[in-house]
Amino acid sequence: MNMNPICPLCDGQVESEEHLFFLCPWVKMPTRVLQMANSAAGDFFKACLPSNSTGITHTEVLSNQSPWTPPRIGWIKVNSDGAWKTNKAAGLGVILRNSDGAFCGGLAEGKVCQSALAAEADAALSGLNLAMSLRHRKVMMETDSLALKSGIAGNYGN
Repeated sequence: MNMNPICPLCDGQVESEEHLFFLCPWVKMPTRVLQMANSAAGDFFKACLPSNSTGITHTEVLSNQSPWTPPRIGWIKVNSDGAWKTNKAAGLGVILRNSDGAFCGGLAEGKVCQSALAAEADAALSGLNLAMSLRHRKVMMETDSLALKSGIAGNYGN
C-alpha cells in the first residue's frame, strides 16, 4: 500500500506528530479560536462579578453557592441566570438537565433589559420557552434571584 506522507490538511509538509498537533497551519487556527474563546469566557466571568468586589475569582463565587441537585426522574430542571449592567445591556443563560444531570438543551444570548430583575425574569422565561419547544412537560425551575422567586410566589412588592 502506497501512503502519502504529506499532511492532507495543509498539503505542505510531512505529517508527523509534531506537525499534526502543533505546526500545521490548520491546527494553529482552531488553537487560536480556543485561546480567544477562553479569554472571552474569562472576561465574561470577570464582568459578572459585583463591581465593588476585589480579588474574588469566579471559582470562589461558585463555591459559596449550594451544589446543583438533579430533578426527580422523568423531570427536566431549567437553571437560568441573568446579568445586567446599568446601560441596559443584559446577558441571559439557560441550561436544561435531566435527572441524570445530562445536558438536554441550553442557550446564551444578549438582550436589552430595564433592570437586573427583568434580566433574571427574561432568562427564566427563555428557559421555559426552550423546555416547551423541546417538548418537555415536567419542568422544574431553579434561579439564584430571590426577588424573582418571591414574585413568582405571589409577592409583588418588587
